[in-house]
Amino acid sequence: FPVTICSLGNDSIKVAIFNYGGEPQSLIPYGYRVNKVDIPVNRPVDGFYTGVVGPDSTNITAFDQPYNFSSPGEYNIVAWTQVEKDGEVKNDSMSTQVVSIPTINTFPYLTTLEEKFTGWTVDKKSQASSWTLGTPNGSGLRDAFSGVKSWGTNLNGNHNPNELSYLNSPCFDFSKLSQDPILSFRMKLDIEKCCDGLWIEYSKDNGDSWLRLGNPSSG
Repeated sequence: FPVTICSLGNDSIKVAIFNYGGEPQSLIPYGYRVNKVDIPVNRPVDGFYTGVVGPDSTNITAFDQPYNFSSPGEYNIVAWTQVEKDGEVKNDSMSTQVVSIPTINTFPYLTTLEEKFTGWTVDKKSQASSWTLGTPNGSGLRDAFSGVKSWGTNLNGNHNPNELSYLNSPCFDFSKLSQDPILSFRMKLDIEKCCDGLWIEYSKDNGDSWLRLGNPSSG
């Protein structure tokens, strides 16, 4: 499958085909759908897997028909096989979600988080994440600063125990700016001084490495 990243385009769908049976399999009908819509594929070039998958083996293949992920948003992908006389259909499909993250290159940039898709996402490396986008209704946070939506670590109460979670912004292209960009946002904080904290990190290599922005006394 493609992966969540900025500025996706026409990307191929790659799947792994498992053979749990005792006989080799070939000419396997297969297909995929995106956001519950079946994607038309070219048969027999694309509609059948023409290789041979041996018993207890796995082959990786890609559909000839790519999909256009260029519009920012969430894409739920399901790929499946339809082998005749298959005795176990529960393992005939696999699914994943891919998020096409927008790249912001027009400034100033402002979001009040009311859009259907804002481009802000919870990082999959988060541990015990409680980040949620919605209408706050907790004892400490009952209203959004603007509109009705906000991101919060649990909109209805406390964050999770031992939480280490990350909220990712869209990507930003600062190449045309003549001055360093300034980040500002509205935040309401209720944390334990002994052991809680919040900081901002930035990456210049699509998330391969991260650096902390500023220091505890700089804002």
